[in-house]
Amino acid sequence: MDFLSHADARQLGGSKATEENGEKEEVKGFTTETKPSVNLGEIKNLPSFPNIPYLAPIIQIPFAPPLPKIPQIPFTPGVPQLPGFPAFPLPNFPPFPPFNIPNVPNIPNIPFLAPPVPV
Repeated sequence: MDFLSHADARQLGGSKATEENGEKEEVKGFTTETKPSVNLGEIKNLPSFPNIPYLAPIIQIPFAPPLPKIPQIPFTPGVPQLPGFPAFPLPNFPPFPPFNIPNVPNIPNIPFLAPPVPV
């Protein structure tokens, strides 16, 4: 008894075994003759990749040159002094958060927004 089904035998490209009237017979798979649908003479005369221009190979750089070091400009708080005027310093702002908004009505004093009480 052959356990290979008809569909499995056709997928494997082999022959299928059938039993009719107790007789076992081999049924061969059929093949079709391949016929080209295009004249091969026309294909031979076509240039290879006609729409792709020639690109020179990319030069490989073995290593990247190091980037130049840029000196860091020190941060100076305040507005730069203009000629003839004194320097205008920025006020000292409290750190953010926590901060305190003094003398503003209708805002409750929320403990985590208030600065710590000095001891």
